[in-house]
Amino acid sequence: MCLIAVHLLHYAIEKLPFLTQDHATVSSVPAISFFVSLLAKSTSSGAWDFDASLSVLHRTKRTAWYSQVEANIGDSQTYSFYSLDDNNFGKLKNPTMLPISQHHYVPARTIREIHRSRSFGKGPRKDDQAKTEYALAFEQDNVLFAQARASLATLNAKLLNVQKFFFGDRPMTLNVYIASHVLLLLNPPFPDQLTRSILMPIRPLRNPPKTMKSRMDEADL
Repeated sequence: MCLIAVHLLHYAIEKLPFLTQDHATVSSVPAISFFVSLLAKSTSSGAWDFDASLSVLHRTKRTAWYSQVEANIGDSQTYSFYSLDDNNFGKLKNPTMLPISQHHYVPARTIREIHRSRSFGKGPRKDDQAKTEYALAFEQDNVLFAQARASLATLNAKLLNVQKFFFGDRPMTLNVYIASHVLLLLNPPFPDQLTRSILMPIRPLRNPPKTMKSRMDEADL
């Protein structure tokens, strides 16, 4: 069986997460799911199709939840990694380890600062500007994290409830997709722990697994 490396990282322009196998690279979770499903049909790959048992209705719901998670939880993940000043972009995320084009990412805030420095004092007063930026940042925090929390709470109430996995007693690609977002919000040692403090009270995130392998072991895959 070919070795497959799944990089559960996320990037602001949605280049990540991606999967590599030999010389092939597949980006975005739906494309990864389709690629792995094709591998499962090959007798030589030995890959597992997580969604083989899903009905047409459940597959439709899965696709809808992909969009919900990407729109809400994905934004919070990107914000935590690339926008919060305390979460040191240059050291903690180490963008030089990313592929070319992605490691040249420059946060929009940095670009704004460059243009502002060229205005030679024509902008608003520094005190007023600082207050405005703080208010906008605080408002953005509330909106983004409220959306992420609402999405997770809805997933828990409508799909998970008292079960361990979505759509049954085995992990599905929706489990992997959500884990690829949530675990990167909970596990990294961010100096700013605001995201973690907001998301952790939601069941089943109180005792999240360190990797998806632990969940697969529980299901005896």
